[in-house]
Amino acid sequence: MPKWDETPNEGLIGGHDFENAAHRRKVSAAIGVPEERIPSQPGWAYDQIVEGIRDGRIKGLWVIATNSSHSWIDQDDFNRLLSQLDFLVVQDLYPTTKTARRAHLYLPAAGWGEKEGTLINSERRIGLVKKVRRAPGQALADFHIFQLIAEAWGCGEIFRRWRSPEAAFQVLKEISRDRPCDITG
Repeated sequence: MPKWDETPNEGLIGGHDFENAAHRRKVSAAIGVPEERIPSQPGWAYDQIVEGIRDGRIKGLWVIATNSSHSWIDQDDFNRLLSQLDFLVVQDLYPTTKTARRAHLYLPAAGWGEKEGTLINSERRIGLVKKVRRAPGQALADFHIFQLIAEAWGCGEIFRRWRSPEAAFQVLKEISRDRPCDITG
């Protein structure tokens, strides 16, 4: 059995490995995103992001559904680092959190009962969320915020297959085929 630091990085959608070219091709074909847009390395962990801000490699940060100014280990240090950013976006339910109050751009997000779709918890269990009420004010489901951002950035066409949370789930199901986390059944 490989040691933890020798295990393939299977954090790419559907239990695929970022560093495996065949996996990136499969993901590209399944999700309809050009292969060159599929990263060959995983994203950074939270502590690496913090260090990236500290050493100037990260100038902008998009925080989604977390109040890092309150929950990060060394809050004083983290909050000093946020002031180094050129641009901070916070997407959350509450505009009053410590992190949201520091944002250059606040994106009001819907709560769990105000959106539909699925989520995968830390145990890899898939849960279905059904909308029971309309989100207040200008709040939108994360899915719709991502759609609007993609359109604004000129890459909305790439995500046309992902027209609804259900359609996105169907793509996820198909890409999981023959992987340890196969959910096609």
